[in-house]
Amino acid sequence: MTYDLDLSGKANLRRDHVLLLDTIADEIRPDYVDLVSNMLHNSNDQLNFVLTPLISRNTIDCTLFDKLCKLELIKRLYSEGKIRTVKVDNPFLYEAIKRNITGQITVYNSKTVSLRIAEMVLKNVKILIFLAYNYTARYICSSLFNFRKVNKHQFPITIIDTIVYKSSFDTNRFVDRHFPGILNFNTTKENESIFYMAYYYRIYNFISLFRNMKRVDDNFIVPEEYLLPSDYYAAITSFTRLFRNFGRIEFMNYDISTLVTDAYYDNIVNVGTSEGVLRYKLIHRLKLKGIRIKHLVQWFENQPINKGMILGFNRYFTTTSTVGHIGFYGSSNVVGTYPSRLELEKDLLPGRISIIGRKMAAEMSVFCPNLKFMLSPAFRFQELLILNRDYAEPAEFTVLLALPIFTEDALTVLSLVNSVRKNFSDVSFGVKLHPGSNKKTLGSALADCGMYRCVTTKNMHEAILSSNLVVTSASSSALESIFLGKHTIIVSNSKELIKNPIPSEISTDLYSICYDEHDLLAQINRAKNTSISELINLKGLTTDYRSDYVELQTRKNTRELLGLDQ
Repeated sequence: MTYDLDLSGKANLRRDHVLLLDTIADEIRPDYVDLVSNMLHNSNDQLNFVLTPLISRNTIDCTLFDKLCKLELIKRLYSEGKIRTVKVDNPFLYEAIKRNITGQITVYNSKTVSLRIAEMVLKNVKILIFLAYNYTARYICSSLFNFRKVNKHQFPITIIDTIVYKSSFDTNRFVDRHFPGILNFNTTKENESIFYMAYYYRIYNFISLFRNMKRVDDNFIVPEEYLLPSDYYAAITSFTRLFRNFGRIEFMNYDISTLVTDAYYDNIVNVGTSEGVLRYKLIHRLKLKGIRIKHLVQWFENQPINKGMILGFNRYFTTTSTVGHIGFYGSSNVVGTYPSRLELEKDLLPGRISIIGRKMAAEMSVFCPNLKFMLSPAFRFQELLILNRDYAEPAEFTVLLALPIFTEDALTVLSLVNSVRKNFSDVSFGVKLHPGSNKKTLGSALADCGMYRCVTTKNMHEAILSSNLVVTSASSSALESIFLGKHTIIVSNSKELIKNPIPSEISTDLYSICYDEHDLLAQINRAKNTSISELINLKGLTTDYRSDYVELQTRKNTRELLGLDQ
């Protein structure tokens, strides 16, 4: 049976429906932030609740924003007489549609309440088991190594809060993907007082991790050296303090009580929440040890782990200066990245927000006009400022798939490109994996479509330079590609809202969005037929944007970020 609108499972939306869905997201985003802010306001500042995906507006984990957009999509299409039948596979969404959209609309639901609850329980149990294993392994493995500990008798320290991947260690040094070169302008004595504090991303071999951390010359504060078993227990069992009855919740005159309940309990056991609790506990342990911390530089995505750490500092290190560094270009549909006014009032944000381009301030303050900004180096994108660099154009027209960190989006890019590959016998394809991606899943998908040999080991900058066209989604590589004057395509995941990292101010002449195979075929052919003069004009258009969104690293702005300018 066919349906006018299929919102179930793996079904793709029609192109016009996806376009309308993205328009709706732009319109209702402020109301969604207000909705969550009201929940935060009524939370009595309970730590565990504040750090949930729902209250953190983490739209990667929490589906509420997506469901609200789809509810409005149904209403608009039905009111315009464009649909009469809708299929869903979520009984809570089904109930929300029946409550809020009246008329002769027929809604088919393929999943019972009991089955949906069983799914949520199974998902949460799996995460609980993972957390128990992960924390136990981290605690036991760290005890096998004797790390340099900071003590209260030493000078005040600076902490750089960053993310560690399996690929983050070279022969004798830590390769920080997020703050490369941040220590370059310091004296040896100054660097002795600077410690990295790492969040381990997709790392499960902790013996190897801690051996690498012990081996390199860089200083690390290893959380496991300070946390106690009771802290891990508090983090793992944080969900037991989260059960609640939300009552009736309204949004834009909709009764969305069932959607809130579904989104909340789907993530009641959550890695981000538990890590946020652990960060809060860690800061308390450092205080009890008498360690003096003068400055914090935090890799800032406004996630629960960020909030847990800042809550700890605002309670236990009230005189410590804190900076949240936004070193990437994000999508407006990943709503939680953008701080809210109430988060500022509730001391959930760093003292200042560090941005890597002056034009980012307007976008990042859209929900919080009183944010304090500072301009800092675009550490990861400094090569974009080397304007006269010589490089050879590829001998054969080359399309680069710059796969994002999110598995679903990466698979969407791969699947769409693979579906049109057969149409281009004279085109070469390359694949660049994100260092934090699920390489097992993507490796299997690449093998299935015969593109595993296309994976490149070049860094992202070199991979883009070696291509004519870049296809990506939800990745800062889209901006890198644009600033290097390359044709750039953002692929829409036709099942959900688009994750487009390109700022709204940047001209759409520099990129395109593809929703299906026809779009992608047309855009690849357009790029192939671009003349030399058009390419020169394309590169010329990027000059002003580059200086607006990529800040040059200098001694002054690097030391200011580290609090060494005082």
